[in-house]
Formats: sequence, C-alpha cells, structure tokens
Amino acid sequence: LSKMITVSTIKLTCHPVRAKRLKESITCLEILAHLEASEFAIILKPVEQKQNAINIAESILDIISQPMVLEGYKIYITASIGITFYPLNDITVDGLLKNASAASSRIRSYRKPSYAQ
Repeated sequence: LSKMITVSTIKLTCHPVRAKRLKESITCLEILAHLEASEFAIILKPVEQKQNAINIAESILDIISQPMVLEGYKIYITASIGITFYPLNDITVDGLLKNASAASSRIRSYRKPSYAQ
C-alpha cells in the first residue's frame, strides 16, 4: 500500500484536559478538530499500512478510557472510532467524514467502545 491519510471521527464528550492528553500522547496526530457536541475528527500523518491506524485507534481508546477526576467525581468516558483512508475510501473531505461517521455509528450499535473501518 502507498501512504494513506487516516481520517477518524470519534463520538465522545471530551474535557479539555483529555484533548490535551490525546494531542501529547499520539505523536502522529496531525489535526484534532471538534466537529459538533460530542464528535471530533482526527487526521493522522500518512501511514504505510491500515494496521498502523488501528494501533493508533487502540491507543486513543486506552487514553480516553482512563478515569478523570472532576470536582471530586471519578468520570469514565467511552468512545466509538470510525476510520477511513484517503485516497482509498474517498478523495473528498465530505466523503471521508461521512465514511468515518458511518463506521463510528456501526460500532456504537454494539454498545462497546471500539473502532471500525
């Protein structure tokens, strides 16, 4: 495979501290964008193989699943990650976001934090 750019949408409620932790921990993260209330888009630097993106998705889930303490309460966050690849799955931004969002919705239907392509 040639280098691919990975676009993921993540449905989660993200506290600014958690977003900062993601940016600091995932070194190949190119862009972390807040799309709407609980949806974020992540664009990774180009990857050689799909497995690289899957490994990063697993790392993101590990970071997000770590409990946070806010005002004395322990908060647990879950996420569903949809992964799509440019140019493999689409070449337009709208198409890539649509594919990633659809994959994220499929995984949410299982009610288990995970990722899907």
